[in-house]
Amino acid sequence: MSTVTTTPTLVLLPGLDGTGKLFAGFAEVLRPNFPSLIVSYPTDQALGYDELEARVLAALPSVPPP
Repeated sequence: MSTVTTTPTLVLLPGLDGTGKLFAGFAEVLRPNFPSLIVSYPTDQALGYDELEARVLAALPSVPPP
């Protein structure tokens, strides 16, 4: 029986600025060992939680089932 080991992707959601730019240095330090994904929100429109949730879900990497 083979076991597949994968490192989970750390998903970083933006702060009040909506861009996630503050995570750039943190993500760079993580990069050699841990994949990360910085999700940004649009800065030109106000979105509610449902719209923001849809954007985050669409940005997540897809993982095939085992």
